[in-house]
Amino acid sequence: MALRTICQDAMGKQAVAEGLKLVKLKNVKDKSAMKMSFDGGVLEMHCAYAQRTDGMFGDAAIYETLVKKL
Repeated sequence: MALRTICQDAMGKQAVAEGLKLVKLKNVKDKSAMKMSFDGGVLEMHCAYAQRTDGMFGDAAIYETLVKKL
């Protein structure tokens, strides 16, 4: 949903096409190990998927992380 929101117009689509090169997902054991970064075109998210939605980043957090560096 974060990418869908950013890509609503041509400028957003171009920013994503030029700025986002790779998405890396890593499963971690608990919420305390969760982290998210976006550097060098790589969005990396460490999430506690066993915790279901409690162990994932929300759309707004992903959106803000991407928009800051696109």
